[in-house]
Amino acid sequence: MSEKNIILASGSPRRTEILNLAHIKHIVIPSTCKEKVEENFKPVEVVEALSYQKAKDVFDKNLSSIVIGADTIVTINGLILGKPKNEDDARHMLKLLSNNIHQVITGVTIIKEGKRKTFHEITNVKVETLTDEDINEYVYSENVYDKAGSYAIQGMFSKHISSINGDYYNVVGLPISRVYQELKEF
Repeated sequence: MSEKNIILASGSPRRTEILNLAHIKHIVIPSTCKEKVEENFKPVEVVEALSYQKAKDVFDKNLSSIVIGADTIVTINGLILGKPKNEDDARHMLKLLSNNIHQVITGVTIIKEGKRKTFHEITNVKVETLTDEDINEYVYSENVYDKAGSYAIQGMFSKHISSINGDYYNVVGLPISRVYQELKEF
């Protein structure tokens, strides 16, 4: 596959790292659009809408390119957990995830002139019981503020995850196998 003119419409270092691991050459131009979604949207509709907004924002300024937009959220019991606002918010999210299974949903939109594909991937993640000490250690040790649900599976938090059902890289931020298969169609 030729990876000419692929743009990642995200400033996420994790998404760039995933594309690099897969040897998909790209450049990064983060979207600057003001994200908005309807209040009554379901989680999959939220990530798909946001991925499309990001991809379209960058594509409109780079019409000869293939643009990838993505958005990842964590959901538990119908509640969407975005990036924490502060330390208390991060602690609250981690307590919700403790001894529970939650879903990580990533929406992806790929656009080029005359073609668009939007999809999502869902991965179920089981977190073991977290003590207050576990939560404090994690919040003080890693940057939780740029991560949906306040954690990163690929970091120190991995010791608290007992199982995943689905794409590991989806939890990191980009379901690379599906992205690669879709890019072949572009």
